[in-house]
Amino acid sequence: MDDPFGPGFGIASEQSLPPEPCWFPGGPQIDARPPGPGEVHLWRVDLDDPRISSEDQFWWDALNDSDRRRIEAIRHPVTRLSSLVGRGLTRRILAAMLPSAPAPSALTIQTGRFGKPACLDGPPSIEFNLSHSGSLVLLALASQGPLGIDVELLRPYTHRDGLIQRIADPEEATLFRCAPEPQRDLLVTRLWTRKEACVKATGEGMLVSGSLDRLRVPLNEPPHPPRPTRWDGCTTPLESWTLRSLTPRPGYLAALAAPWTVEHLHARLWRFDQTRA
Repeated sequence: MDDPFGPGFGIASEQSLPPEPCWFPGGPQIDARPPGPGEVHLWRVDLDDPRISSEDQFWWDALNDSDRRRIEAIRHPVTRLSSLVGRGLTRRILAAMLPSAPAPSALTIQTGRFGKPACLDGPPSIEFNLSHSGSLVLLALASQGPLGIDVELLRPYTHRDGLIQRIADPEEATLFRCAPEPQRDLLVTRLWTRKEACVKATGEGMLVSGSLDRLRVPLNEPPHPPRPTRWDGCTTPLESWTLRSLTPRPGYLAALAAPWTVEHLHARLWRFDQTRA
């Protein structure tokens, strides 16, 4: 039997996003071509960049009235900023990808029955998913099919054993208990992000997909690309799934999931032009 804590078990093995060109604000400056077949475009915003602020009209101008009301009602400053930037980024990137070049605030983004948003403008039809944690925002986009992204700040868990009991199936729980103590916080985060990304990709959420212990994902990094190995109630063949862990920046762990083969991942880091104070 292969060692479940062999190559790829530690955090150092998580694949880092490659260095990419900077992205600048402004419609003509955004080279936002739609993703091609087998492609995922992944955007990252660092909220601890001092040039990013919840007072910046650049983000507010991308929103419609409904978005504005929702974000204005958020009192916690960090949550308010991440929600503002996440929604503003989504609208600006989607608008730049459409041939008609609509104003970001004019896009029709509708929430599905179980909470997953979708852009009704097009063609092309572009699937997207957003996640934020700590000072990081990630936006994933694809044209081939649905996808899910989840990111978490790596941190010690106060109620780690209780969380494992809630989200792990029996096999995963056994592997967790056998893991070295210093690895366990990483394992919880890896398990959580992979399962959350899978559930977000379906667009059904927890209400339909059921509890996370009905879904089994690899805890280690196998030689072949990982994918769900058990998912009660999933209608998509498990062998068609892509499941990939990423380290978008030190101290964070993310997972990307799609019920189709992701062949190319294009990572982009959003930064403001130096001429913009």
